[in-house]
Amino acid sequence: MSAYTIRREYRNALAAAIAAEDWWWREAHHQRQETQRWQQRIELAERSGDPDLATEAARRARHHAAQARSAELTYAEQRTRVRMLKDEARVQAGATVTRPIPQLPAQDPLEQRFAALERETVVDAQLQELKARMASTGPAVATAAQEAGRAKEGGSQT
Repeated sequence: MSAYTIRREYRNALAAAIAAEDWWWREAHHQRQETQRWQQRIELAERSGDPDLATEAARRARHHAAQARSAELTYAEQRTRVRMLKDEARVQAGATVTRPIPQLPAQDPLEQRFAALERETVVDAQLQELKARMASTGPAVATAAQEAGRAKEGGSQT
């Protein structure tokens, strides 16, 4: 698979993730508005002396509140996916070696923990490979790279 094809796949995956993130934000907003609307209807039914209507309005308000919470959670997960894809796209843009597209994190918390562990293992292996390549290119290149890494680490601390 060519580097161009991989970059195109990342762009497409990122565009789809951003679109989904936007949709879930709008859905959460819509469900919050519906919750407020039904809350107002509860008050109206109570003021008019219709307890059955108020009860039904309360049921609808709870339903929309639950839908809003669910959409907000999904939005947060999607936002995390977008960040992951953006980070990976940045890595791919600077990479000369093609790598497979990472899988998005699973919804199950246990799956997410294993996915994070697997990513750490891959990153550690890539770091070891890079260190080995730097060591084989000579001390001048390795020293310059180590100094650049130290400068970056020192600049990112706050």
